[in-house]
Amino acid sequence: MGHVVVAVLLMAVTPLGAQSASCPNAVLNAGGTPTRGALSDVVLWADFATWSRRIPRLPPDASYDLSQCYVRRLRLAGIDSADAARRLARLTDLRTRSVDHERVYWDTRFRLGGGPRDPLPLLVDAVAALRPGRALDAGMGLGRNALYLAARGWQVTGYDFSREAIAGAKVAARQKGVPLNAVVSSHEQFDFGDEQWDLIVSSYASIGALDANWPVRLASALKPGGILILQEPAPLGTTVAQVRAHWSRLRMLRLDVLPVGEDWLAGGEQPTVKLVAQKPPAKR
Repeated sequence: MGHVVVAVLLMAVTPLGAQSASCPNAVLNAGGTPTRGALSDVVLWADFATWSRRIPRLPPDASYDLSQCYVRRLRLAGIDSADAARRLARLTDLRTRSVDHERVYWDTRFRLGGGPRDPLPLLVDAVAALRPGRALDAGMGLGRNALYLAARGWQVTGYDFSREAIAGAKVAARQKGVPLNAVVSSHEQFDFGDEQWDLIVSSYASIGALDANWPVRLASALKPGGILILQEPAPLGTTVAQVRAHWSRLRMLRLDVLPVGEDWLAGGEQPTVKLVAQKPPAKR
């Protein structure tokens, strides 16, 4: 993830999927009893961070919603619903104020198993007829796309700035018996290399469909003939023509701009860009 950006983007959205409406007691009771009464931002964040660190390791298939668990924990401590809602809103703002805060937030979310688990349908469709090669999953989260590719013979590297995401992806890879090179890194730190990848996939990882720094960087990282699969939210009013022009270094194989959110952002009002594009093959 270009992770501060992606976290801001997703902060008000509860991902859909196999998430439970309740939380186990081990999660609710982690970190001791939250402080009641008026709190400074420092104390509020410290309480959240302590809770996060003490959440026990959950089964790999567990999935709970962070916001629901956090509010439920406060309510069980006798904090009224209005104050609990205010604390959640303040927490949402505080997490955007530093990279360290964002990392704590995403570590918590992935520790609870947040996000969809099935591979991105766009990816499944796009790779069906491709010969496996070297693939990169940028901002991989818990590895749903990387694991799908690895199970189909791809040599996969994935990265994420959340240590919990990478730990969860490694556990899942061992359980599935597939090789996976999963590393802790941000977009800024990761070395994409030059003509390294037959396939690059990014889904809801803050590689914006209209961000200026990505077309050159990703086109350079792809091998000639390599494929980019990108599904990301986009600003309101984004058009197919804008996206096509932005990625003009690549040949569009598929391009859709949907008026509503999908996947991580299902039900949201931001448009969804879905593209599959190919770097031109080397000239003979």
